[in-house]
Amino acid sequence: MRVLIFPKELHSGEIYSLAINLSGHSLLSTGKDGILNVWNVEDLKNLNKTEKSAIQDKIESITPSKSFHNHKSIVKAIKWSPIDPNSFVSGCISGKVILHHLEGEHRPLYPLEGEASSVVDITWSFDGRLIAWSTDDGKVHLFDLTKDTYQELTKLVHQEKPSIQRSIEFDPTNKFLVTLGDDTIICVYQFRYEKNNYQFKILNKITRFMNQNNVNINYSRISWSSNGEFLSIPSAKKNRTTLIALISRLNNWETAMNMVGHGSDCEVVKFNPNFYKIPHNTPERLQEKLDPQKIRNSCVIATAGSDKTLALWNIHNPSPIIVLKELVEKPIVDLCWDKAGESLFLGSLDGKLTIVSFDEGELGIKETDESLIKVQDPPETKAFNAKSEIVNPRSRSSNVVEILDQKDSTLVSETISSTEGNASNNLEEKNGNDSILELDKERHSFIPKVLDSSKFTDHDQSDDLMDNLMDRSKKIKEKESDNEPPRKSSSTNGTSLTHNGSQANRLDVSKQKTTTKDGKRRIQPMLVSNGNGHNDISSLPVRTNRAVNSTKESMEFEKASYSVSDDLFRQIKRQKGNEETNKKQKREMEPTKFLGSVVVNPNTTFSKTRLAVPKIRSGFSLTSTVDIGDQFVLEVKNGSGNDEEPSRLTYFRKDKQIWCDFIPKHIHLATEGQNFWAVATVDGQVLTYYHISGMRILPPLMLGSPIAFLESQGDFLMAITSIGELYVWNVKSKRSHLITPSSINSLLDSSNKYQDEGISKSNRITMCSITSTGTPLITLSNGTGYLFNKDLGTWQTISESWWAFGSHYWNSLSTGDKPGKGENSSSFGESEESIIGLLENKTNEEIIRNTRAGRAKFFNKISKNMLMKEGFENLENTVSLSHLENRILCCELLGETKDFREFFLTYVKRICELGLKAKVFEICNSLVAPEGDSEESCSWDHEICGIKKHDLLKEVILSCSELRDSQRIFTHFAKKVDLL
Repeated sequence: MRVLIFPKELHSGEIYSLAINLSGHSLLSTGKDGILNVWNVEDLKNLNKTEKSAIQDKIESITPSKSFHNHKSIVKAIKWSPIDPNSFVSGCISGKVILHHLEGEHRPLYPLEGEASSVVDITWSFDGRLIAWSTDDGKVHLFDLTKDTYQELTKLVHQEKPSIQRSIEFDPTNKFLVTLGDDTIICVYQFRYEKNNYQFKILNKITRFMNQNNVNINYSRISWSSNGEFLSIPSAKKNRTTLIALISRLNNWETAMNMVGHGSDCEVVKFNPNFYKIPHNTPERLQEKLDPQKIRNSCVIATAGSDKTLALWNIHNPSPIIVLKELVEKPIVDLCWDKAGESLFLGSLDGKLTIVSFDEGELGIKETDESLIKVQDPPETKAFNAKSEIVNPRSRSSNVVEILDQKDSTLVSETISSTEGNASNNLEEKNGNDSILELDKERHSFIPKVLDSSKFTDHDQSDDLMDNLMDRSKKIKEKESDNEPPRKSSSTNGTSLTHNGSQANRLDVSKQKTTTKDGKRRIQPMLVSNGNGHNDISSLPVRTNRAVNSTKESMEFEKASYSVSDDLFRQIKRQKGNEETNKKQKREMEPTKFLGSVVVNPNTTFSKTRLAVPKIRSGFSLTSTVDIGDQFVLEVKNGSGNDEEPSRLTYFRKDKQIWCDFIPKHIHLATEGQNFWAVATVDGQVLTYYHISGMRILPPLMLGSPIAFLESQGDFLMAITSIGELYVWNVKSKRSHLITPSSINSLLDSSNKYQDEGISKSNRITMCSITSTGTPLITLSNGTGYLFNKDLGTWQTISESWWAFGSHYWNSLSTGDKPGKGENSSSFGESEESIIGLLENKTNEEIIRNTRAGRAKFFNKISKNMLMKEGFENLENTVSLSHLENRILCCELLGETKDFREFFLTYVKRICELGLKAKVFEICNSLVAPEGDSEESCSWDHEICGIKKHDLLKEVILSCSELRDSQRIFTHFAKKVDLL
């Protein structure tokens, strides 16, 4: 095997699609620049066989043999004709689909005028007649080249808002069309030709392979085996494991094999066109014992995707044959094999074309074409009539299948503008000849004809299947209405009265029609109706809108995630099995296998901190605290959380609406700043609005995890995610004020327990807020309060229960609680409110709550155990000084001028009373400017916490001069500030 990455950057740095024509001589590529390049396949294959010394000169000589510039936008899908090696079709993001010929001619198929939705994927039926493509509006389009007709295939799906079909592919037997959508449903359409008209029906809707959609996937490639037996589905899922599913059509669309290894990053699969009699690496002694059925169906499949890894598999071996990791720098978006199955071409988003060549026998021994048997249809798929049933592996219910008939399609105009191309000159009208294609002997290619639609219109009403179905339905309804029994006021056989007096139906199973099929009894399902063909609406549950909750409603929280890695779960389980104890078992963890699953966010699972998130309420409202006099109210009404029923955000002045916004997500938190409103959605987005106009201040802020706390004060907005990430923004200046990805974990002190127990409960957060200067504040259930120091990048303690026990100055301040701005939270106002007092009061509350016996008994118990011991006689004085010092430092950080002055004077008096002259000298010296012109004197700040240091020193000297032990120190510094 040899791998060559073509060094030239193609298509402006992004390749989107590759395809090889019927003859295998031309490779078609397209990408970001919208140009279609045709390459000589033999030149590329020979380039991979060239020696390294001569490869550089040969690369310069390789250029596209032809280039097409018919599209004015990015082309994301191309497909060669399966019967003509010189024709291909392409679709671009502007919605245009164009049929090209290598001679330079082209013909637009759709739309002839105007714009359309972006083309996602395109396919061509193996008889060369039908072209189907999917667009980003969720539709699947169908174009018949023989009759020049257009039709939408998604009419069979009956969805109000159809999902985008990322991949679409006809099967090699020309009987099925399969689509893979973002709604995780695989739709299998069966089609046939009836009187030269096509007819489509939905044969199967498969959901068991795609139980969770990966929202990051914006491209996908499904693939059929060359005999039409196997269908490969990338990015399928089984429970929480991502895999590549192999579906067997002969086995009633059941799983034939699951290939696991790529994780969630495999979006492209492609079958090798060959079959192999002896699989790769099969020992000679086992070759004779191989199952002939497995030999006949043994094929190779290539898989790749956004993990930049290429893997090759044999469908009868769960392990890959070859794995090439980090093959390119960006995701691989398309694969294609050459017709001999010996070379593989890869296109990636770094604009590089990769060529992988294999030696003879490296993938196995090829099977001869004569010995290959084409797949035959199972009996259940041969029937194609109105009585067929949609086969759903998860449901036993039967539904009448609707059929899409070509008679209902739209005839495309035969007149094409000369500016769009000259392909119309080659189109001829049909003159009594029923052939659908004409052979152009000069170009040795097939050209589709424009046929007269009137000749193919079936006027026989007895052959119109849809009319027969409608007539049959009408007769059944008339018969049911004639046999309707009279209403009775009391309970009768088959009917009963509901609690509000309306009649509700009871199913009489004895009246159901019973049939026998394959020796098994089958009961035909009955409609749940009231006997006259109409559903009884009174017996159905009625959805009512809940009234908007007031701000007094208690908030409920979602439990934090208990998911841990699978290895850690097994380790903990083994330890518990070895320990034979009668201790109460803790809550069991939920194991998660990490193969790219998106069921559990890896950020949440690996995070040591997991906070509860508020539950979604149907509605809530917040009264403005900025404009109190005018009674402004922000009202939130949650919808269904999607585009169909978005959530509504409304700002009222009394009962008059000022502004409104709609958000297609659930809103669970809201807060108000000085001049803004902020709301948080359940997926971790923060949206900001100006206070009065409702204009958005910033684009949505993406935090990646649900938000547990959303608080604001002044111009600052703070958010804490469920995994403990802390963000603070200055909304006025539109800048980040603070980001600490792992800060909350240091407060909860759960690191040691996490290593031993996996997940354990730690101290919970009882209050989360922010000051008007942008300083975050947090209190925990153990009574400790913290602030975050931006300059030091760490949390610092404001209050704790230890000082409540030992300090003489505890409870020396009265707390001033101010109503919070956030939902069910507290924020702080200006300087008249004491932040220190509030946090110390929170500590008192937690002490009383945790001890239950009361604060007096708690202190009495500690004093007996501690103060009576030798060496602890001076405990209270030491703790008191530490408490006052911490108060002073925290006030300086918070900018609390009033509290700082009070605490500072109290502290100086206390150390003077205790005769701590060293501390008195240190305090006074810090308030005097350094002498001389040194660097220290130049950088010296004349103020502390908004107070001039000299003024503060004079106040200290005058208030403490009576204390005899420190008079000499005060005299020294009084002379320096000219007080003496």
